[in-house]
Amino acid sequence: TTTKTDYASTMMDFTVGYTLASFMNSRFYLNYHTDSGTSSSAAGNETYDGFYYSAHAYAGLMDIMKWGNLTDTSLNWTFESGKMNFAFNYHIFAATEKEDVSTNGGAADAEKTDIGTEIDFKATHKYSDSFKISALFGQFSSGERLTGTGTIADKQKLTLEGTWTF
Repeated sequence: TTTKTDYASTMMDFTVGYTLASFMNSRFYLNYHTDSGTSSSAAGNETYDGFYYSAHAYAGLMDIMKWGNLTDTSLNWTFESGKMNFAFNYHIFAATEKEDVSTNGGAADAEKTDIGTEIDFKATHKYSDSFKISALFGQFSSGERLTGTGTIADKQKLTLEGTWTF
C-alpha cells in the first residue's frame, strides 16, 4: 500500500539554576521538559521520539518514564564533600496529551494527566579519574492517570553501580 503517515513532534527542555560554590559546591536548579503526544484530532503521529536522548539522566533515575507524551518538572540539588558527590531530584510527571495513552503507562485514564512523582537520592564516591561507585535509592508514586490500571504501581529501587573508564 502507499499510505502516507505524517510525523510532526516537538520537544522543549529548559533549566535554570544557581551554583553556590561556598556551600559544598551546591547547585540548585529547576528543569522543565515537555514533549508532544498524539491528540485524538491529529492526522498523523505527533508523539515525540527522542532516539538516543538519555531519559535515564534527565527523566528520573529509576528508568520508569520514557520520552514521548511526557511533561517533567524537576527540582534538583547536587553537592560535593571530599571525594563524594550527592544528588537529590524530585520529578513531577504529567502526560502532555490526555488522549495519547500509548506511552508511559499504556492502559491509562485518558481523562487524567497526573502520571506520578519520583524522588531520587544518589551518592557517588570517586576513587580516581577512571573509577567510581554510585548508590541510588528511588521512590516512584503513581498518579491519577495510572491508578487502578495495574500498569505501573508505586515502586522503590535500590541500585549499586560501578563505573570504570579505560
